[in-house]
Amino acid sequence: MAEQHVAVVKRLVEGYVTGALAAAFSTVHPDIVLHEAAGLPYGGEWVGLEGFQKLLETIMSDYQLEVLGYQAFDTGAGAMVRMDTRFTSRRSGAVLEMPIVELYGFTDGLISDVDVFYKDTRAVAGLAEGQETPAAS
Repeated sequence: MAEQHVAVVKRLVEGYVTGALAAAFSTVHPDIVLHEAAGLPYGGEWVGLEGFQKLLETIMSDYQLEVLGYQAFDTGAGAMVRMDTRFTSRRSGAVLEMPIVELYGFTDGLISDVDVFYKDTRAVAGLAEGQETPAAS
């Protein structure tokens, strides 16, 4: 199962990176729950495929979000991805590069739980408000 979990997560990330969102969403369980840090403009829990789509729409309204590179790992019970990302503020044009770690749980071979960890949530939130923010590393 471990190799399958990693393959599913890679399909999700590659779908996002290449803009093949239908392929990315095909990896998602209908009852998915995404957990975002409370200090973010889009913090909280996002439920279901519709919630996932709304989360991406909300993020993309404030930022252009690029995945510069990533690695996927088996965790035994699920999978983990470490991504190098670049946030660009749609308000100010300021840029923030930051690693993000996501932990994935699975139900019936599909992603059903995602817990997202940012290196610096304050910097991400400030960027949405148009603040010039130094790059986190």
